[in-house]
Amino acid sequence: MKTLRINDIKKYRNVICIAVLGLLPLVYAIVGMVIGKAPASLLTSEWNDELFYFKQVEAIIDYGYPRGYYGFNESHALSLSFAAWSPVLVWPWVLLGKLFGWTLNSVFVYNIIIYMLAMTLFGVLTGPSVKQTVMISVWFFAFFLNLRYIWSCMPEVICFAHLLVFWGCMLGYFRVREMGAEPRTKAGSDATGSLTEGSAKCKGSAKCKKGFGYIASAVFLGVIMTFMRPYLILFLVFPLLVLFFEAKGAKKKLIVCGISFVIMGFTAFVYYLLNHYLSAEYLMPFFYTDFITTFFTDGFGAGVHNLFGTLYYKGRDFVQFMKDAFYIDRASGIFFDIYVVMMIVQGVQLIMEKRTAKKSDDHALKGSFYCRLYMLFADFAFLMAILLMYKLTEGSKHLLTFIMVGIVLMIFTEEKLWINSAVCCTLMSVCLIYFGAFHAVGNFYDFGIPRQTPESEARYDYWQQAFSEGIELDLANVPSYENAIIWEFADNVDGASVVTDWQMLYALPSGTGISCCWEYTDENFDDIRCRYISAPSGGDIENMCMEAGYRCIGRDDRLCVYARY
Repeated sequence: MKTLRINDIKKYRNVICIAVLGLLPLVYAIVGMVIGKAPASLLTSEWNDELFYFKQVEAIIDYGYPRGYYGFNESHALSLSFAAWSPVLVWPWVLLGKLFGWTLNSVFVYNIIIYMLAMTLFGVLTGPSVKQTVMISVWFFAFFLNLRYIWSCMPEVICFAHLLVFWGCMLGYFRVREMGAEPRTKAGSDATGSLTEGSAKCKGSAKCKKGFGYIASAVFLGVIMTFMRPYLILFLVFPLLVLFFEAKGAKKKLIVCGISFVIMGFTAFVYYLLNHYLSAEYLMPFFYTDFITTFFTDGFGAGVHNLFGTLYYKGRDFVQFMKDAFYIDRASGIFFDIYVVMMIVQGVQLIMEKRTAKKSDDHALKGSFYCRLYMLFADFAFLMAILLMYKLTEGSKHLLTFIMVGIVLMIFTEEKLWINSAVCCTLMSVCLIYFGAFHAVGNFYDFGIPRQTPESEARYDYWQQAFSEGIELDLANVPSYENAIIWEFADNVDGASVVTDWQMLYALPSGTGISCCWEYTDENFDDIRCRYISAPSGGDIENMCMEAGYRCIGRDDRLCVYARY
């Protein structure tokens, strides 16, 4: 009876811990609402990528794909009408939008739901202790970027959610394998550090079979994440490696190698198809690959020189960004500083726990160690990719997924090593609180939550009416430029460069394509293909539209929209 009570207490404690993790995003969002003086609003956000994500999701929900072309400088995908990002990236929004509708405010609710589901599922998969739940809660609230991305139409929350569940599957796999393993003897203890040496073998138990379901789910998530953002293929490799080391005998290892080759090849091929056929050409290259191509075009020596030269000069810029974060509140530098601190803490933690993991017979403890070791490898590999392949200011934003989930993984050591986890959690939380309190507050563009204003609402109502009366989509031939509008990013107005008030384009009819143009329309005015043009009021482009006799669909003191015919 006493044992039953203890088991009941553990069961209820586990349920409470899972519930706490699941409620964290909701509580954090409520805190953001209470602190703010007005509701969050996309109409006052200055992140222009949100417009593309929002309107494309809206078109997918209503039509299957946008009726007009999305692109840049009138580029467009070879098939259909998506912009430069994979449509797979937004699938949770599309699913929820199909079920419950898609509005300017619903995206915030869906972010909370997605995050809550991911945190809850992570708890179910890993069975957190009270200490782990407390530490994860502290970290979640310290990571102030959670709040900004919950109140946005950027897909970071979707990426956080997928990677959290991925690592939940891997930690759950090792946890279940440990529960289904035979008792160990001292003689059979693991002296080599292998994942499955000694007598800790699963004899086909239900728990062990369930464990392979966990790892299969991790492989599936790794494939989906790669379709979303290609660098996330780093995580697909890990469960395949685990399967390889778990396989007994040369024949089984060979079979796993073959299966892994097929999975990786399939994933890479499908991503190529998605990128080649469904993505429009961007204003600039997404990836710089000259560090590889130079080896083939200019020879081995030139390739080596270019490789290390790129690392040196980009590394120098990287360090400068880190320094800048302390006196000009530069977002990319803040991300770099946090990322480097995280990698240092990860490395120290792993060094401290190496001996314990090596000597331990606990499968779950070893699994946790190897998960965190691989996460450190992934962090380093992606840092090298940032330096070699990305523009630093753009690439820095992609570090956030690694930071958010990386710290959760650091916290999730075995119960007996909770002090190490507590130290890591404290160090990283202090780091985040420092940057959040002293360097993020002054940078509203990157960190401030945009709030609804009476002016933005009134202007949105005006433009909704103007667009509903002035824009009529041609649904007979889709996708086409007949259903697309040029969004000239900025124009010359009385001798000054003025950025287009693009936020009002949220009011465009669902399905309308948007082509973001940079110094394009005035230079190609006689050859443009989009039927509609948006630009700052009173600028050179508006004057050209008026001279050409184009029909004015709507105009206020900041934005004008014309129909070419």
